[in-house]
Amino acid sequence: HLKERGIRWREDASNRTDRYRRNQIRHQVIPFLEKWNPNLVGNLAKTGEIASAEDTLLETLAGRLGVRLELRKGRKESRFRADLLQEEPLALRRRWVRSLAEGRNPEARGLSFDRVQEALGVLEGSVQGPRDLGYGLLVGRTKRLGFLRDGREGRWRTPAKTQKSRRL
Repeated sequence: HLKERGIRWREDASNRTDRYRRNQIRHQVIPFLEKWNPNLVGNLAKTGEIASAEDTLLETLAGRLGVRLELRKGRKESRFRADLLQEEPLALRRRWVRSLAEGRNPEARGLSFDRVQEALGVLEGSVQGPRDLGYGLLVGRTKRLGFLRDGREGRWRTPAKTQKSRRL
């Protein structure tokens, strides 16, 4: 890859020490596991390629899901049909909630699995909401509408009913 682009290989001095976890894995764990599976690195690379392709697919499907859920993004809040979200496969629901959160606050890339699950619970009605997801984000649900709101500016209320939301 580097040769194709005319870029010289450069070794980072930090790669020589086991001070960092990544190097402990590279220098100790992988050689140990290769004793049982000499194809370990190749298998991990193939698994990474599969995961990358599936990640791209999920992102594409998550983008399309917003249309199906009648997503409406406002300056401080996103509203959508939470009742329709439940009909989607779990992996896609998780990805969509994470993408929506990251769209409202890019720092939400750190949103944990547990927080995504909590958000889904609120949106499905199995967890009482609204809930603070961290990163200044609040998730809740009214009858059919779910919402993800920027809560960084203090207290918040359940979204007021509007003509549009009554029609949904």
